[in-house]
Amino acid sequence: MVSSCPLRLARISPSLYVASMSAAVVALPYVAVFRVGGLPTYVLLLMLALALGAMTSVLVSRRFGVPRDQIAIVVAWGLGAAVVGGHVFDVIAYQWHDASENPFVWWQVSSGTSLFGALLGIAIATIVVCKQRGFDLRRCADTVAIGCVVAMTIGRIGCALVHDHPGIATSSFVGIDVPTQAYWGGLQLPVRAHDVGLDELLVMIPIAVVAFILMRRRFRPGMTAAILAIVYGSARFALDFLRLEPRHGGLTSGQWASIAMFAIAAFAFTRVRASGA
Repeated sequence: MVSSCPLRLARISPSLYVASMSAAVVALPYVAVFRVGGLPTYVLLLMLALALGAMTSVLVSRRFGVPRDQIAIVVAWGLGAAVVGGHVFDVIAYQWHDASENPFVWWQVSSGTSLFGALLGIAIATIVVCKQRGFDLRRCADTVAIGCVVAMTIGRIGCALVHDHPGIATSSFVGIDVPTQAYWGGLQLPVRAHDVGLDELLVMIPIAVVAFILMRRRFRPGMTAAILAIVYGSARFALDFLRLEPRHGGLTSGQWASIAMFAIAAFAFTRVRASGA
């Protein structure tokens, strides 16, 4: 979800962070949100992520045996579906109460976006376009998956910069000393918390390396996309235990989405492996 870290922290009880208020442990610095040319840094990085992800899919398409004109069509529809799906999922998972009071939130794309919603939108767009136009779905899925990994990695750089995913208290050096006096009045010391956007960035970098290693291997069509979805779904499920977000049945919305992603990807993996296609 794209949001302001200070706003989210203001809704969290400071007692959750008391254990993290130790100035003796070295932590990563907190960098305040800044703008470039009047646009928030995150917006610029999100636009860059989408652009580079799309370009990557087009550039690697031949390695997967997909004509560039075909993948260009899939990517164009995928970009639109990512924007719509990301916002709709975000409203359902995080802004339902606000949307019930103000239906305009459904149309206010800038109010928030969710990665899983974007991925779902891309997946649906890829399936529909390939089925309607007779493209090879498995090969297109592999090609799109590589672009998604690139876009996700760059996008998490933006998350790490704006601190929009505050996590639980920690004494780890990977934690961020978040200034709190502006949000919790008398509490003067910074609180050390996981910056889950940063944590995920540190996970996405090796996943991106794995993606390009897989790309150079001669797997059956569809295998690369399935493996990457299994790896990301597993990693995201674990990382979400660090998030300060509402739980539904003991899990975050992201964890339920991770379970669905893992299950679908594992099913696809077994189908591809068994088919021998």
